[in-house]
Amino acid sequence: MIKAVFTPAGTGGPDGPLHEKTFVMDSYNFMTPTTEEQSRYYWFQFRNIRPNDEALSKMMTEDVQHAFEEDRDVLNAVQ
Repeated sequence: MIKAVFTPAGTGGPDGPLHEKTFVMDSYNFMTPTTEEQSRYYWFQFRNIRPNDEALSKMMTEDVQHAFEEDRDVLNAVQ
């Protein structure tokens, strides 16, 4: 699980309440083996803003996929 919390400058902290403009995104990642050499990878995310905004959902999905592809490229390069 990944929890991303973005607060306006000067707000936030582990002990205080969240600012009304705080953006929170929870991302869940799961892997399950399908064979000895292959696995399936699943992920999904929740956010606390604009839940019905399809354009935002698409943009966030593409951005997260891009970040994971960059990680995969680095891992493949060092293996």
